[in-house]
Amino acid sequence: MPVVVNEVFGPVVSFIEITSMDEAANIVNATRFGLQACVFTRDEGAGLVYAKSLNVGTVQINGSPSAARIIFHF
Repeated sequence: MPVVVNEVFGPVVSFIEITSMDEAANIVNATRFGLQACVFTRDEGAGLVYAKSLNVGTVQINGSPSAARIIFHF
């Protein structure tokens, strides 16, 4: 969908069904954009490890920045 691959100036949340966290990282890292990402998890340590695999400016762990582009729950 265009909303997933184009920069949108407004509050938008895109949901993409994935089969693995590696697939999610590949999707995140393949985009031209990547200012922020959010990771919601019960295991903060695992979230920090996963955040390091994302090629974005900042990653919020169990947080919600106002301009989040991609949010994953695991």
